[in-house]
Amino acid sequence: GEDNGQYFIVMEYIEGKNLKDLLKKRGKLTVTEVVDIMSQISDGLSIAHYSYIIHRDIKPQNIMILENGMVKITDFGIAMAMNATQLTQTNSVMGSFHYLPPEQASGKGCTIKSDIYSMGIIFYELLSGSLPFRGDNAVEIALKHMRDPLPSLREENSNIPQSIENIILKATAKNRYEDARSMHDDLLTALNEDRMNEEVYKYKYPEHENEGKNKKEEKKETTEEVDIDEEKFLSEDADNSIATKIEDEDNKKNITLIVILSSILAILVIALVVVLFVLPE
Repeated sequence: GEDNGQYFIVMEYIEGKNLKDLLKKRGKLTVTEVVDIMSQISDGLSIAHYSYIIHRDIKPQNIMILENGMVKITDFGIAMAMNATQLTQTNSVMGSFHYLPPEQASGKGCTIKSDIYSMGIIFYELLSGSLPFRGDNAVEIALKHMRDPLPSLREENSNIPQSIENIILKATAKNRYEDARSMHDDLLTALNEDRMNEEVYKYKYPEHENEGKNKKEEKKETTEEVDIDEEKFLSEDADNSIATKIEDEDNKKNITLIVILSSILAILVIALVVVLFVLPE
């Protein structure tokens, strides 16, 4: 609204704690609690995504939890409209680096799947009590998000159902859930008995095994380009050398011709002087 030229925003007052404060107090939460919280977050984000809004800064500090267990998503300060092409084309890195999806860290822009990745990291943190990637600085952590596989929760705590870890793996994979609603629907049945010990989720597309191969191929392509450039360079050098020799030979011929013409002209001048001045005497 506006009041005497002053613009303002009215927001809901939420009496409760954010998830980060809750984690500091309790260390980690139970599986049932976390599934309930993540179901509410994914449900809320699916509505935002349906309205063409990407949050871009999903983290525990921006998730409020009320006394009755209701979850509220806050701080849409750097949220982005999906149809705002001017914003999507920028390479600026927005968001908190501990929850930053790889594509956002590399400056490639955001999609609704960027929020899903951040949800996966929160999911992991709520169950383990710690972040999956740590480092001395923001750059190191961002690089780990881009390059390293997510640590296994079940190796740390075997009591966590495989169905829960699978949802985290799907949320943080390069080939993620298509939308927040798909993740929400998966959460609704995650604690069913027939899913508790399901098979480990395997990425439809290998996440890391092809990276070394791709780097080798890139190196090979770069080497081939260098070889081609060297051949071209050497070829150009050879052509330049031949051209220089031809130019030198032409210059020599021109100089010889000039000397001959100068000599003839000198002889004519001497003859003319003799005819005009010497013979009449």
